[in-house]
Amino acid sequence: MKIAVMGAGGQGCFFGACLAKAGNDVTFIARGTALEALGRNGVFLKSKDLGNIAIPVKATDTPYEVGPVELVLLCVKYYDLDAASEQIKPMIDDDTLVLPILNGVDVAEKVGKIIGEEHLLGGVSWVSTTVEAPGVVSHGGLLRLIFGELGGGLSKRVERLDTVLRGAGIESEKSEDILKAIWEKFCFNAPFNGAMALVKLPIGLLRESPEAWAMVRKALVEADEVAKAYGVRLPPEHIDTPLKTSMSAVPWVKSSMLQDLEAGRRLELEALTGSVVRLGRLRGVSTPVNETIYAALKPYELGRPSLPKMP
Repeated sequence: MKIAVMGAGGQGCFFGACLAKAGNDVTFIARGTALEALGRNGVFLKSKDLGNIAIPVKATDTPYEVGPVELVLLCVKYYDLDAASEQIKPMIDDDTLVLPILNGVDVAEKVGKIIGEEHLLGGVSWVSTTVEAPGVVSHGGLLRLIFGELGGGLSKRVERLDTVLRGAGIESEKSEDILKAIWEKFCFNAPFNGAMALVKLPIGLLRESPEAWAMVRKALVEADEVAKAYGVRLPPEHIDTPLKTSMSAVPWVKSSMLQDLEAGRRLELEALTGSVVRLGRLRGVSTPVNETIYAALKPYELGRPSLPKMP
């Protein structure tokens, strides 16, 4: 399959490298140091499941050079989504599929307005990755990628993509209700990302504090209440299941927002905690814990702020 990967962060490098290793024609759309590193060294995956793998890849910063492809994996940050959706247009023809793999519950709606909903599938990644250096990605666990038609049900193009993903060693899961799967990930991801960034600690130290762990649970409950207000009925165990699962995670795992905060990068605050707060207000759902997390992180949203100098 001819594939373009828009974005060379942890998710893009992981999935793109797996697909390239399986023999697919994969081109990364990247920029700056990431583009230079991919062109020179390819992608180097450090995975406890897959081992250490060096994979030569093609990379460019010019989508016109690639031309129409069969699949675009959209793996950018939420705040770059509109610009990236415009940039992929030269790679889209009538039969191109676009699969967004990024944080946010309204991603498909935003992308569809720019490229047309007929090209879109919904996607949810349950893969833990960390960018150690441009083109060097540590895979912390899980290989699961859920995807499906936004309107529900299965289709021939979903079946074909499932075959390609499984051929690349990815635990592909076809969903007949991808919107529910997107909300389920969001209601887990937003509270954990925000809480971990707030306390500035990896998962192991966060769960060692009963008070901090209780805060996470309260944030999860609020997110689930927001989902209910939008007609999404998550299973009753949804709140406690991620907490139990997180207890077995390796203790040094950090959320993507914490990684960005530590590096002084821009935060996906509006995609995660901000969306819980904003969507809750629109439906009259109170979210005081998420509001506190949001307010505390807001000064860091555009990167590490410069402190005033003492006179």
